[in-house]
Order: sequence, then C-alpha cells, then structure tokens
Amino acid sequence: MITAIRSDHASFKKVLLDRGFNVILAERKEESSSKDSRNGVGKTTLIEIILFCLGSTPDIGIGLRVKELDDWTFFVDLTLRGRNYTVSRNTKNVSTIG
Repeated sequence: MITAIRSDHASFKKVLLDRGFNVILAERKEESSSKDSRNGVGKTTLIEIILFCLGSTPDIGIGLRVKELDDWTFFVDLTLRGRNYTVSRNTKNVSTIG
C-alpha cells in the first residue's frame, strides 16, 4: 500500500494516503463556472511520480523531466507485507532508484 508521496522540495505538498479508498480531487470553488478546468492540480503528476519511483523513465523535456524539476528527488512511501519502505529517485540522476 502506498502511504505517502513526497519530494525534497518544500514547494511540493506531501500527499498522505490512508487504508481503503483514496480520492484525489480538484477543488471546486463557489465562483467556479461549469467551464472552469480542473487541470493543473497534480492528479496526473502523482501517478507519474509513483511510476517514476518504481522504474519508468520519461523522456527528457516531458513529465517529470522538465527544466523546472531538474534535480528534484521524489519519494514514495510503501507498506508491503507489514514492512515499511521508501523508494526514491532523482530527476537528474535517473539511473539510480533508492
């Protein structure tokens, strides 16, 4: 079970997940119209971080491999068979999974 997704950069908001069903949902404000997009809040990025930490390597220039995220380390905290693990990977040094 994934328990948390986080980064070494303070601007990244740590995501905590609980047992059971978790929903990542974009916030809708009262002033939002039906035409306002819910894009850009990070739902897809969370999936990309999980896949990246578990071994996928996006092409340079897309996803997590963009200039703005150069040298960021992402972490996925997991519980497997009652033991806690942390998997990490840096966008600059993609050949190493920690």
